[in-house]
Amino acid sequence: PWLISDANDFVNMSALINESASYADDYYMMTNDVDFSGVTLTPIGRKNHFKGTFDGQFHAIKNLTMNDTTENTGVFGFVEGGTVCNVQVKNATVKGAKKVGGLVGRSMNAVFMNITSDANVSGTYDVGGIVGMLNSSQMYNCYSTATTHASNESSGVITGSMNTSLNRNNPVSVDNVYSNGTATGTKYAGNITGWFEGYDASNPVHVTNTYYVGSGNAFG
Repeated sequence: PWLISDANDFVNMSALINESASYADDYYMMTNDVDFSGVTLTPIGRKNHFKGTFDGQFHAIKNLTMNDTTENTGVFGFVEGGTVCNVQVKNATVKGAKKVGGLVGRSMNAVFMNITSDANVSGTYDVGGIVGMLNSSQMYNCYSTATTHASNESSGVITGSMNTSLNRNNPVSVDNVYSNGTATGTKYAGNITGWFEGYDASNPVHVTNTYYVGSGNAFG
């Protein structure tokens, strides 16, 4: 695997993947906690979507600040068919437009496991503590204390939205997630997710063993 040991390694990883799709499906692994103080990161996989495996080995991404004006904003801009697991996000501030997440802006056919997020995340649509827009993806064993705000709609402490309609053959599945944060927005704000497409039987979203602390609803 490619070993990620400091913030510059993340910057280089982002540059490689965004410049050449041949690096997008590789295996990347953190070797220790990484402090982003004073370092600017371009979202990984924004241009060439991340399709590989990223294993944080339960290390932390700390003190990250992102101030963006376009969509698909997070440590990972867009994860499509990839896996992100075993990582913590601590003391992060992530600002973007549409599809903004403490860790991932947008996903499609992806898997997320063993992730925690302590982030302040804001944008216009689909703003989530861990993932902004969770499309036809799976999420297991995740915990968020994030604060999220969508100036228009779809804000959630875990995800901004959960959607299956783009690929009904791979419904969203979320199991064993816990929320102890705050989600606000003009429309659709929830302690688990903002927009929940599972209310439409033709677009199933499977959510089990989810828990939250705080006022308001699980789903916006």
